[in-house]
Amino acid sequence: MKHINHYFVIVINLTNNTMGTLFKQNARTYGSVEMKDVDLFLEDVKSLSEKHKVPVENVLEAYKIKEMKRTNDLYVNNGDAHDEQMSGIGELLKELVQAIES
Repeated sequence: MKHINHYFVIVINLTNNTMGTLFKQNARTYGSVEMKDVDLFLEDVKSLSEKHKVPVENVLEAYKIKEMKRTNDLYVNNGDAHDEQMSGIGELLKELVQAIES
């Protein structure tokens, strides 16, 4: 059961990242899934199933719902970063126009 929190910490960390802006974009971190990760995940699913006395299918469905929320949070975060970058580009264009007009 000690590995269960591992999956949910990832979601929290991704949604609480500071927003990247133009010229200050955080480096992206890419992760891969190894067989040991799958094994730990399956152990966690089995453990949660036993703990809550529900079928494994229910645990997997709950995980899918959490993944949909994580995906949505990532899209929102991406949209926020895009908005900030567009604002930065707009400010640069405004300064360029002012410099040309001067």
